[in-house]
Amino acid sequence: MPLYPILIAIGSITTEPAVAALAVNVASFLGFGVLTYLISKRYWIGFVASFFPYFLYKYSVYVYADIPAFFLAALSYYFLTKNRPIHAILFGSLAVAAHYLVLLVVPAFAYALYRRRAEYAPFGLIPTIAFIIMSLLKLLYVGDFIYYVHANLRVWTRAGGGSYGFLAVPFASFLYVFTHLNALVSSWVAVNILYALVIFLPVYLFFGLGAYFAYIDKAFLDLAWGLPVFFFIIVLSPVGFFYAPRYGVLAFPLLLHLAISTKNNAGLKSLLVAVAIGNLIYSVASIILFPLPTVG
Repeated sequence: MPLYPILIAIGSITTEPAVAALAVNVASFLGFGVLTYLISKRYWIGFVASFFPYFLYKYSVYVYADIPAFFLAALSYYFLTKNRPIHAILFGSLAVAAHYLVLLVVPAFAYALYRRRAEYAPFGLIPTIAFIIMSLLKLLYVGDFIYYVHANLRVWTRAGGGSYGFLAVPFASFLYVFTHLNALVSSWVAVNILYALVIFLPVYLFFGLGAYFAYIDKAFLDLAWGLPVFFFIIVLSPVGFFYAPRYGVLAFPLLLHLAISTKNNAGLKSLLVAVAIGNLIYSVASIILFPLPTVG
């Protein structure tokens, strides 16, 4: 992802590359939390969005391009909510340059501009230009214009084009987790159940509920942003099930909408906070007990 190395290179002027990468990610994580608070106007919602799903916090201490991409995406969404589409498209384009899967939220830009004036809608596709430039660079250097598809095809399908083809059966990864818990996490049944209930299944539950409440409330901007992402994590194949919490972060407007809708439901609010705390505990424990490579 071209933007991430550029940010690291800029930071490396004054420090080591690894320190610069860590600084970029930690700053992006903190910025994401601040933005979700500014959007929701509630501290507890900013806390929930920062730690659930667990990926954002856990991988902010590793060299992962996703973290600044999610921050830039959140910044672009913030500007959309402030009716400043030019700023939103600018930071949305930078987010795509940081991670191409931010393309999933491009419909939200088109919708926001359409809402202002129908003929402006095509300008919402401007962030795709960043992806075209990235693809042209890959064509120039490695001879593959659809490099990003080829690089990820294996984890999006059963085995790079097996019995499910490019898209899996909906909820195939959901079923896979239940039928392969022991192999996925631990031989301890209790650990497997906690993993499913605290880490994986809430992604489907909360983002699905968020989409439902957004539809009821006619929050079409949140739907245009979050539904493509939610659909993507639903059709992930069993091989790529672990990407559901990772890319679920990008559908954060649905989570924010759900959290805001809990003002009269103390039980759901408590459940959201409890799951966020569970994800935080899991992240801290896994960082300490099972450190990952510093490059992702």
